[in-house]
Amino acid sequence: EATHGIADDYPDLEAGILLDDVDRWSEPVSTVSERFRDFFIYNEMIYNKGELFFDELRYVVGDEAMRRILRTYYARWKLKHVDEDKFRAVCEEVSHQDLKWLFAEWLHATPLIDYALQHVERRRGADGRWHVTVSVRRLGDGVMPLEIGDAHHLYARTIGQAEVERVEFTADSSPGRLMLDPRLLAHDWNMLNNREPRAFQGRGATAWRLDNPTREVVRRDRETVGVLPLGWSNDVAGITVALRSRSNYLGRFNNGLLLLSQGTQRGAPDATGVYFRFSNPVRHPIARTTTTLAAWDVEGRAGVQLSWDRSERQRWVDRADPHAGFDALWMATTNKAFLDPGLWDDAGTVEAGPWMSSTGPLGRGTLSGRVGFHGGIVYRYPGPGIVAAHRYDLEPFLRGTAELRTRLPFWLGTTLGLRGFAGGYWAHSPPPAQRRIYVAGADPYETFTNPLLRSRGALFVRPDFFYQAPGDANLRGFAPELGGRWAVSGTVELSRTIVALPHAPVRALALHLFGDGGLVDSAAAPTPGKAITPLWDAGAGAVATLQVGDLGWTMRFDVPWLVSRWNFAADPRGRDRRAQFRWLVSLAPSF
Repeated sequence: EATHGIADDYPDLEAGILLDDVDRWSEPVSTVSERFRDFFIYNEMIYNKGELFFDELRYVVGDEAMRRILRTYYARWKLKHVDEDKFRAVCEEVSHQDLKWLFAEWLHATPLIDYALQHVERRRGADGRWHVTVSVRRLGDGVMPLEIGDAHHLYARTIGQAEVERVEFTADSSPGRLMLDPRLLAHDWNMLNNREPRAFQGRGATAWRLDNPTREVVRRDRETVGVLPLGWSNDVAGITVALRSRSNYLGRFNNGLLLLSQGTQRGAPDATGVYFRFSNPVRHPIARTTTTLAAWDVEGRAGVQLSWDRSERQRWVDRADPHAGFDALWMATTNKAFLDPGLWDDAGTVEAGPWMSSTGPLGRGTLSGRVGFHGGIVYRYPGPGIVAAHRYDLEPFLRGTAELRTRLPFWLGTTLGLRGFAGGYWAHSPPPAQRRIYVAGADPYETFTNPLLRSRGALFVRPDFFYQAPGDANLRGFAPELGGRWAVSGTVELSRTIVALPHAPVRALALHLFGDGGLVDSAAAPTPGKAITPLWDAGAGAVATLQVGDLGWTMRFDVPWLVSRWNFAADPRGRDRRAQFRWLVSLAPSF
């Protein structure tokens, strides 16, 4: 390709097959065609991985030998029936190498190749030349010879068979920082352990940059870390300045987020905050599974969360995408000054539970659903103890939610959206505010990571600003602090796209009519003498879908003109009628 001026497609080709291998979608190239899992994987293996096999064969035997192999093979077997053995025989004859291992691994198996450069020893001889010994450990089940070099030269090549291999070479001058596979040609899936470790620097396999939130930067040979200054405000800490870093390797592993914040309000308590999240450590890859650890101590709350999310899709081409997961969470309140009293009580929970979700086709539309349960302990009402200095009231609880939603093509170019929800909290005492089933949108645990919604006086929760974070019963016209033990609700939405610009920043603009209705616990919206309160709203709105680079988001403006119980509306000031102009905005679709 390079000889004839053709762009090298190896990086894109190798990256695609790499993710197939890591997520265990790959199947042996030699598989009989009708036995492949699906037609997509058949194409990936036969054409793309087959092409990659020739690239790896070229890497093993060298460029000149590869040219002679192709010429010899053509001259000997043109217009004749051939098979793998005949081609391998020509390769071994021309290259003078035993290549059975290469054909076995690349055509009859799906191993992962991973090597780590463990140690480098340098010493200068009496002749002034440098004698270098490199120790390499094989971590994967695949075998591949690896080149050893620095930024300017290649010095040696491993055999790759042994679990631990020592390679010695001599150089006229001291080599620079050594690396395995510096040309990125060996299909070693984890390049983060390929560099020579050094004191106080580690392996140095990190590329730092000023983060661009509209771009997802992925490097094959390094972990990328983007740093970005941020800012927000709340009533307690005032203007808050923050520094955010986010990282990834291959866009799939070592997905990290670190947010350090400092409030500028003089005398503000607990003005320093930290939030940390890390997913999919590269040292422990799990096929089609996302594992996440998060921890925080920020704006009057502290906690830890462990999450596990596995895709249960059996074939790449399946349109249904079922997931199963498990979450464990501890959330504590540490400073009541930050808490919005309508959304948070001075209480904490330790809880865990499973969930399931799926998205799939329904005619020409989609159908999605999710159900999850958490059980645990809520502790609250702190006070002096008899034996200990402090004590809490403890109570077990169970909280569950279920949601089903669909969007379908409808009459005259419109789209019909339907959503149903049911949720409940079971315990002897009423739930703490943050674990209620909410009437208008998401509960405080769901919105906690957004600093514009998290604390008292934040931009999106100010009394003169009406923001809706979709979730729970999703009766959008009502006040965000309404919540109780249970709710059952439904939404109907009819939308029509009026502008579609596939390549512009504003990709689409749609108008919609909506109606939300449900039955809620009377603790959320009291009705004298009744345990159940019916609520509903209706109105119209507009939704813009935007895309800048890799960043996509939604801007929604809704006018819930009709609200059944206007005294519980999100904007009740001076509103004493069921039919009244009201507004709300959101940066997310309604469902």
